[in-house]
Amino acid sequence: MRLELHALLRAADAHPRLRNESLFSGTVVHYVERGLGIAVIDPLAALVVAHRRPSFAPRIRYELSVVYAPSVGRSPMFDGLVACLVKHYSRIVREVMDRLA
Repeated sequence: MRLELHALLRAADAHPRLRNESLFSGTVVHYVERGLGIAVIDPLAALVVAHRRPSFAPRIRYELSVVYAPSVGRSPMFDGLVACLVKHYSRIVREVMDRLA
């Protein structure tokens, strides 16, 4: 995502100076609210700030990944749970993206 963001910023002739970064969307949302820069956040975090319309809102590909520990066996019940979570997460993200459009 970072490479895509930098390419979009260059295309917009923007040259931000990176000072802070965080892996947590909630943290960077607060940075932005205080005027400390820009943030790339996941669709669910974007729902929290959907009442504001950003001046720069490119669409950057966001993918969900499920990672399994190689040493842990998987059962049909576990795989069913993961499939259910992915299905509902995907639906929620689509609804959020429609709301932000």
